[in-house]
Amino acid sequence: MDNPSRLTRVRDHDRTRDATRPCRPPHARAVVHGPPRALAAAPAQGRIRLRAALLPDDSMKSSSSPLLILLALLPISYATTFHITNNCPYTIWPAAAPGGGLVLHPSQTWTLPISTSAATSGQIWARANCTFNSAGRGTCLSGDCNGNLNCKSAASPPATIVKYSLNQYGANDFYSISLCDGFNVPVGVSPTSNCGAVRCAGHDIMRECPTELRAPGGCRSACDVFKTADYCCNRVGKSCWPTKYSAFFKSLCPNCSTYPEDDPTSTNICSSGGDYKITFCP
Repeated sequence: MDNPSRLTRVRDHDRTRDATRPCRPPHARAVVHGPPRALAAAPAQGRIRLRAALLPDDSMKSSSSPLLILLALLPISYATTFHITNNCPYTIWPAAAPGGGLVLHPSQTWTLPISTSAATSGQIWARANCTFNSAGRGTCLSGDCNGNLNCKSAASPPATIVKYSLNQYGANDFYSISLCDGFNVPVGVSPTSNCGAVRCAGHDIMRECPTELRAPGGCRSACDVFKTADYCCNRVGKSCWPTKYSAFFKSLCPNCSTYPEDDPTSTNICSSGGDYKITFCP
């Protein structure tokens, strides 16, 4: 029988960038597109043997067993779980794209599984000072997503955003904390495996935010305020550089992404297969 632990997992990665949301997903290198992990490297008969090993001996005696045939045809699924905890002394409304959103009172945890049967990227952030009706419609002072409790779109600035790319080429995950859309709630990310943690406590950001970036509920990004190419880095084929505003965020959260080409100092890498703890107000 094939050994499942030796099956190769191949990753891909999407580095598409939206000019209105200037910070790209973690990991900026070009990648090779490949098949989903584990099953991609296993021949069809190998997949059947993997599932057959889970059946009682009597069921394995005949390859025509209906149960064996059914199980052989079912896909094997994979998932990475994000354990999202509210350690703040106030209620937040965490959101995820993909994943939706909900209300999270102090000390509560939201367990969010994300399928990794194929390479995937996403974002997680907190909304604050929200009001929603029974239909799940309302508003948030920061981090709003088109007025929906169950988010289906990106965050409205200001928002501190956790970005991730899972099941990528080379059997790796990439994750970062982005301040490219400003800052609203402190956050930390800790892999459950032996990989580096990153956080942005951000207490000084709220107190020292430049006057021109101040907003109810947070500190906005220069791109969001001024909407120029110098701050948004949206010139096609042109590199961009730190500004005095990105330097402000960087000085207070040095391991976080503060402008689109900040990847070398802000992107973290971890072997795929583990889970992650995201703590607001770490």
